[in-house]
Amino acid sequence: MTGASTINAGANAITLDNGTNDFGGTVTLTGGTTQVVDANALTAALTTGTTNLTAGTTLNVSGNSGNLTTNAAATDFGATAVTGTLTTTASGNVTDSGKLTVTGASTINAGANAITLDTATNDFGGTVTLTGGATTVVDANALTAALTTGTTNLTAGTTLNVSGSSGNLTTNAAATDFGATAVTGTLTTTASGNVTDSGKLTVTGASTINAGANAITLDNGTNDFGGTVTLTGGATTVVDANALTAALTTGTTNLTAGTTLNVSGSSGNLTTNAAATDFGATAVTGTLTTTASGNVTDSGKLTVTGASTINAGANAITLDTATNDFGGTVTLTGGATTVVDANALTAALTTGTTNLTAGTTLNVSGSSGNLTTNAAATDFGATAVTGTLTTTASGNVTDSGKLTVTGASTITPARTRSRSTTGPTTSAAP
Repeated sequence: MTGASTINAGANAITLDNGTNDFGGTVTLTGGTTQVVDANALTAALTTGTTNLTAGTTLNVSGNSGNLTTNAAATDFGATAVTGTLTTTASGNVTDSGKLTVTGASTINAGANAITLDTATNDFGGTVTLTGGATTVVDANALTAALTTGTTNLTAGTTLNVSGSSGNLTTNAAATDFGATAVTGTLTTTASGNVTDSGKLTVTGASTINAGANAITLDNGTNDFGGTVTLTGGATTVVDANALTAALTTGTTNLTAGTTLNVSGSSGNLTTNAAATDFGATAVTGTLTTTASGNVTDSGKLTVTGASTINAGANAITLDTATNDFGGTVTLTGGATTVVDANALTAALTTGTTNLTAGTTLNVSGSSGNLTTNAAATDFGATAVTGTLTTTASGNVTDSGKLTVTGASTITPARTRSRSTTGPTTSAAP
């Protein structure tokens, strides 16, 4: 037929399934169970029950149907409402030129071709399983997407649930949850609600996750972030089975890495657990608690307004950036240890050979190997040094607890007052 076709079977079946059919114009269909085949292009306007549409080339669909199955080359959905499931197979692009509503699950397979379902009012009621190249899907409400796609953009008006595999992945939604998801490339997530994982999240490239003031909880033990993870959020927890580099603008934060952890940015209370741990330029408003099975270092200024507890086992602690500022007591457990504070420093030691430098007052307690201090006024609380003590002060040197030194002591202050020392002591006035 060269012109338009209007076929009204009431609630009865329409079966036009000859493989050589050719409808030149729009086919308007009213019926129950409906099957239409066109050897070439097909444009179908539906008021039908369960429907199967097949086109040799392009398929354009609109109207209302029950379960809808399509098979064509390029496929476009105009204003289409499917009460039930949608199953689309295409050897070309899949697009929408109108609102697409599906009450049930949708399965869209475009091979390596693009899927672009970006009408803002789309509404997918069930899981949307997507196989395609570059993919964009928008849902005005909640969206659950299972991906086997290339570069992908997902937008949901409310909750977004993602799983599967994709190239670069960009998401924009309210609450966002990642099931078992593998991203080959970058991950960019913007959320006006919490960001969570209910499965393993793997990203080979950089990740940027912005949840505003909401929580970020990516705590699956097998997660793997290959690039820097830039985090903006409230209470934040991130776990990486391997190395993790995290740039923070967060509230109370917990970071766990299977191997190396690199941290920078700003947070509330910060807790870290990793092997080797390095702090770039990092500002902690609150407390810092660091547990490491490797060295703890700084490659930038580390500022902590509250107490710091750093446990590196028998490994080295080297926090020697000159502008560091520890507002509260720094409790240190480690091997060879160096800590510098541009201002006052209070250090409680369970360390090996130790060097402490403070811009103003230094208060020391605990136990160490050879101990070297350089500060203005210096006070020793209950302190046990196994080895030598070398103290240089531009102010008074005092003790507020028992000071024990097994080796030689060299104390160079402005004025000296000593209650208890063990071992040779050399005191030189300036």
